[in-house]
Amino acid sequence: WDDWETTETTPQDEAASCASEATDGGVIVCGYTSSVGEGSYDFLLIKYDKKGKQLWKDTFGGFEDDRASALVAIGKDEAVICGFTRSDGEGKRDIWVISVK
Repeated sequence: WDDWETTETTPQDEAASCASEATDGGVIVCGYTSSVGEGSYDFLLIKYDKKGKQLWKDTFGGFEDDRASALVAIGKDEAVICGFTRSDGEGKRDIWVISVK
């Protein structure tokens, strides 16, 4: 990896929870955001190349609070993300696992 640093700035609240190296040498970061998406907080997934350039950004969630806390990169642009959802499920908070390609 090259030495690099980046900051994601938004008018609202975002936080990173976990990062994992992708098979192409880049890094995939997960966390949560209230800046974009459907709900109060949504899963946030960002892919950077090995020089720190953002390649893509995606969100997942419903109208309630959904926060990603861990991920495992399983390919170049593939990951399994887990966290909790208040948008789906039966309880106040339910485990949510997503496979992303």
